[in-house]
Amino acid sequence: MESKLKQCMDGVLHDDREVKCYIHCLFDKVDVIDEATGQILLDRLAPLAPDNDVKDVFNHLTRECGHIKLQDSCDTAYEVAKCYFAAHDQVVKFCHLLMADVTG
Repeated sequence: MESKLKQCMDGVLHDDREVKCYIHCLFDKVDVIDEATGQILLDRLAPLAPDNDVKDVFNHLTRECGHIKLQDSCDTAYEVAKCYFAAHDQVVKFCHLLMADVTG
């Protein structure tokens, strides 16, 4: 699993259940999942931003990716993460978040 997550730094996000559910778990840990709907509420991430640049990234991602909601919660988390990659070039910061949880 750790090797798959390290590949995130190179722009590779593996399409397998373990990775999808791990991403969902991270979103759950930072309390951005609406329990009633399963939607990922990206606007909750903005207060966690360490600086205005990162806050701008979160705001951009909210506009671009906040609408994504699938039946399966792990699939939703994965598709939101994929949208991050497509929507913003600084998404490597999301990869650091993934790796910090695995290696920390």
